[in-house]
Amino acid sequence: MTINVKSPEHLLTMLAEQLDGTWNGHGTVQFPTMDTFEYSELLQFCWDEERHLLFYQQSTRLLPRDESSHAESGYLLIGPGNNLQWINVQSSGRCEVLECESGLQDIGDGEVEISFLSSAIINDSRMISSRRRLCFDIDNTYLKYQQDMRTTTNDIMSNHLAAKLTKSEPA
Repeated sequence: MTINVKSPEHLLTMLAEQLDGTWNGHGTVQFPTMDTFEYSELLQFCWDEERHLLFYQQSTRLLPRDESSHAESGYLLIGPGNNLQWINVQSSGRCEVLECESGLQDIGDGEVEISFLSSAIINDSRMISSRRRLCFDIDNTYLKYQQDMRTTTNDIMSNHLAAKLTKSEPA
C-alpha cells in the first residue's frame, strides 16, 4: 500500500528523517556472470536542510580479507520535473541518475520500501539499467537495500547487491 505524502519535497524530508546518520553492516555481491562474495559496509547520510537534499557516502570492504573495495557518494534530491532522484558517482567512474519509480510503500511487518530506476548511466558501457530499493523499519533500527542491474552480458534485470545495515550513530 502506498503511503500518502503531500509532495516530492515531503517524501524527501521523510526519507531524511529516517536515513540521516551512520549505518554499518554486511552484504552479498552476486550476479549471473560473477562469483558471489561478502562485504562489510559503512554508509552515511547527511541531511542538508538549507539545500533540501540528502548527501550520502558509502564504502565497502571485501570479506574476509578486509580489503578496501567499492566506494560511492551522491545525493537524493528533487530533480527536474519535480521528481525525487538518486544521483551517484562510483569509484569506478560510473555515474547514475535514478528516478523514484514508486513512492513509499508499506510492505507489512513494520517495513517501508522505496524504489528507484535508472534514467541515465554514464561512463560504463556494460550497464543497460539498474534499480535500487531501500527498505527500512518504521522504528529506525535497520536499513536493507537491494540493487539490481541489467548489463550487456546479462539482459535480465538480476540482483547484484543486497545488504542489511543497522544505525550506529544518529545524525
